[in-house]
Amino acid sequence: MKTFINVAQMKLARLQAGQFVETGGYYTKGDTGAAKYLIVAAQAADGYGDHTLANGTVAVLQIGDTVDIREFGAKGDGATNDQPSIQAAIDYSISTGSPFNPVYLPAGNYFIESEINRSGTGVYVDMYGDGRRSTIITANAVMDSMIKLSVAGNITGRTTIKDMTLRCASLAAYGINAQDMRYWTLTNTGITGATTACIIAGNWLTRILNNSFEASPVGVLIKGIDTNVSATNNLIVENNSFNTCEVGIETFYYVNDLNILGNAFDLCDKAGIYIAKGARSCTIENNYFERCGNGATGVSVETSSGVFVNRLAAVVLGFNYTTTGHTFVGAVENNFFANCNVSRYIDVWNIEYCTVPWNMQFISCWRFCCAIDC
Repeated sequence: MKTFINVAQMKLARLQAGQFVETGGYYTKGDTGAAKYLIVAAQAADGYGDHTLANGTVAVLQIGDTVDIREFGAKGDGATNDQPSIQAAIDYSISTGSPFNPVYLPAGNYFIESEINRSGTGVYVDMYGDGRRSTIITANAVMDSMIKLSVAGNITGRTTIKDMTLRCASLAAYGINAQDMRYWTLTNTGITGATTACIIAGNWLTRILNNSFEASPVGVLIKGIDTNVSATNNLIVENNSFNTCEVGIETFYYVNDLNILGNAFDLCDKAGIYIAKGARSCTIENNYFERCGNGATGVSVETSSGVFVNRLAAVVLGFNYTTTGHTFVGAVENNFFANCNVSRYIDVWNIEYCTVPWNMQFISCWRFCCAIDC
């Protein structure tokens, strides 16, 4: 089999259809972009995975079980715009159909100047890196989201993102947009510096596990589909850390079967958790809150007179009076509060059917209605 130093050298060659060749790297020998190619007759080539040669034939990248973005030209040097290469790798995986090959992002700092789009009906492409400290994606231009998993009205699902860090750098509104996503998991991923929320998530069967969210207005914004506000069901947010987010977790629409378990909230100035418009079968358990609810302003809650007021607390539970029929059904138990707002650790508004047992350093509630008393 003929071997070339890199892709540039291969593109200068005149090769016949049917040949297999390989490269020692994408740009330079040993840069982890080494790959195997099949030469075919002239056809369209994307210039990332497939390449047109000097005589018009095309070198088609041969992929194994994993799609490596380095084989599509990603550098990870903290300077090059790697979005086109990452997108080409994802598009390739999508084009192969089921079972979709996972997309691998090796250690590096990948700058992107537009969002990475992994959305599409019936698409189940996983993305994984080498760990939070090793695989880093950094926004280098204004964008809505760094990774888009779904688009409005196009519900998709069954994907996992893990083992990387997304740096929004105050340029991306969201680290991940998964509002219409179902059956997906985010694990061992760090997201920082979003201008709206690290994640916007909704729909069914979301698992957010063992991640870190920092320096953003909201860590996890749970907001279902605008046209079907009752569709947000079965979410687990567990073993994550929320640091210097104004609000750690916020729900926007009514939520069914929400479990917030074993998370750590630190320096969430407005609230660690804000259930804004009611929930059913909601469990807030075994979480740790430190220095939460101590900011100058809190979250906005509507009173019975229709006036919105700011409330500061580690946990704020409530729904707007104008959102009829939405209540909170669940339990807040076995949580620990340290150095949080001294006047109220748990602030309960317009709520029924809620139990609050065994919370350490629990101070007071406002308008709290316990299930056994209602």
